[in-house]
Amino acid sequence: MNIVDEIRVNEENKETEVDRAVKETKALVDSIKNGQIYKDYQECKARIDDDLREKVDAFRKNSFEIQINQNYGSYNAYEQLIKLTDENEQILSDPDVKNFLDAELKLSKLLSKIYNCIYEAIDFDISFLE
Repeated sequence: MNIVDEIRVNEENKETEVDRAVKETKALVDSIKNGQIYKDYQECKARIDDDLREKVDAFRKNSFEIQINQNYGSYNAYEQLIKLTDENEQILSDPDVKNFLDAELKLSKLLSKIYNCIYEAIDFDISFLE
């Protein structure tokens, strides 16, 4: 094998920057999935039956939309969330639903911290979105 062929073989076997990033991302995902926060979330999610799931998901969607609209200038979000909570008092009083929503919040905060850690460490200009 000549030197050109040897270099070509070495280049083909070399792990790329993207490959390493994907590999490390998969390790992060495994770490999250093996963590107690994610396990609690999955366990709580499994306790919600299909009928209740539809109601919980409708509540979650409406809550999310209210919170997103607040970011776009809707100033009555607090009142809307209170009204939404009052309208869904029955399902929100279910211990399994409460545990699920608490577990979901913990997982969301974990993912948010991870995202913020990446965002703050990488100089990636997204100021045009403001």
